[in-house]
Amino acid sequence: NVPYDGCCYNGGTCFTTDSTRVSSVLSRWCECPRPFTGRFCEIDVDECLQKDPCKEHETCINTYGGYNCTCQPDFVKDGEDCIPKVTCEEFPCLNGADCEDTENGHFVCRCPLGFLGRICDIRVPECEDSSCSK
Repeated sequence: NVPYDGCCYNGGTCFTTDSTRVSSVLSRWCECPRPFTGRFCEIDVDECLQKDPCKEHETCINTYGGYNCTCQPDFVKDGEDCIPKVTCEEFPCLNGADCEDTENGHFVCRCPLGFLGRICDIRVPECEDSSCSK
């Protein structure tokens, strides 16, 4: 379902010229909004075929009137970027930590007492982890 104003599709602006002096033909043309083209703005430009608008490790998917960027296989979205997918199969956690895969393709390390950090790589100095009695 494409909006049509009787002259142009997809929100194009219609211009007419009455050329009755030459013939009884009414000439019409359209000024098309991005990303549409064609005589009546009926053609959706495939932005993915032009300069790739997506970032590194993303795949461009053309949509009607635009495009989407999705992460390539083995990459996951992390904020605005796609980063390599790392799971517990790759043993990312250190110092005997338990690893749990998350639904979004990341992992969480459950650090043993005395360690902290994303992969449990930071040793907590003795008595700073509340294990010493005061």
